[in-house]
Amino acid sequence: MMDFDKLVQERRSIRGYKQKPVPKEVIAEIIGLAKGAPSSMNTQPWHFHVISGEPLDRIRAGNTERNLAGVPASR
Repeated sequence: MMDFDKLVQERRSIRGYKQKPVPKEVIAEIIGLAKGAPSSMNTQPWHFHVISGEPLDRIRAGNTERNLAGVPASR
């Protein structure tokens, strides 16, 4: 098992993505695993949104515009 120090030191950010869509089966598997993540008092307050196509393109364009304009990321 990877220790936390190694995990933090070896993490990386990915900013370039392939145009190939992620298969729906892979997305379903990821969401299925994520639903089992620990939560406070087992409340499991998860809400998942999978966005693709034109709505995703609009989000990407808006994020790029804000980034280039120097707008700080919202938290």
